[in-house]
Amino acid sequence: MYILIDIGGTNTRIARTDNKESFGEPVIFPTPEHFDEWFSIAIGHIDTLKQGETIEEIVAGMACIFSPDHSTIHSSPHLPMWQGINLKEKLGGWFNCTTTLQNDTAQVGLGEAVFGSGKGYDIVVYVTISTGVGGVRIVDGKIDKNKFGFEIGHQIVNADGKELEYYLAGSSHEKRFGIPSREIKDTDFWKEVNYYGGILAANTTMYWSPAVIVFGGPVVNDMNLEDVTNHTKIFTPMYETLPVIVKSSLGSLGGLYGGMAYLRGKN
Repeated sequence: MYILIDIGGTNTRIARTDNKESFGEPVIFPTPEHFDEWFSIAIGHIDTLKQGETIEEIVAGMACIFSPDHSTIHSSPHLPMWQGINLKEKLGGWFNCTTTLQNDTAQVGLGEAVFGSGKGYDIVVYVTISTGVGGVRIVDGKIDKNKFGFEIGHQIVNADGKELEYYLAGSSHEKRFGIPSREIKDTDFWKEVNYYGGILAANTTMYWSPAVIVFGGPVVNDMNLEDVTNHTKIFTPMYETLPVIVKSSLGSLGGLYGGMAYLRGKN
């Protein structure tokens, strides 16, 4: 049996899978600021889920930048006190099993590519627009090789040096306007967001050449993907056809599906 973990800045989700095709009802609990508190809660839930059986592998995704060997938390904007924790050693050592760690966006993207809106496409890009902007490229059901991860939200999109996150990220919206994105009703604001969503999709098309771009994250709920698609067409006149642009479908369970997709891809 296998354990799937999705560590978010707000909540942690843990589930068990036996067949790599489905998982049981997830355990969900608030993610503590301190690692030791989280670890104590997590191992208790994992002990309950494994029911005395041996864990073959743990796959965990987290909103952070890991060390190059994907073992230690280098930085995490939502959980700064976890910095320097060797999460791979902690989990793998406690349960005496193989442990694999991934960035949370990469793991959710893999889930969408294998089980969600990107299913059936060979090259999938998953984009998340929430507090920040992130993305990942999935090729033939596996996260694309990379040296530094994927930081598409930091691409510069205008001559004064502003990054894409300035226009799209929820944290930027709240800083600029004083209220969360979901509370902004100004139609001109959302036209701007859709416009820069089109720039994101156009640049993604030119850089990564995907068959489909899957948009996820809470800000996307208020965007118009048809408008985004129309802007993408304007910015990419050199292409006869464009990637399909769709909304994600796995919701808050995308990270668990991504862990399961990773396990499937190892066979």
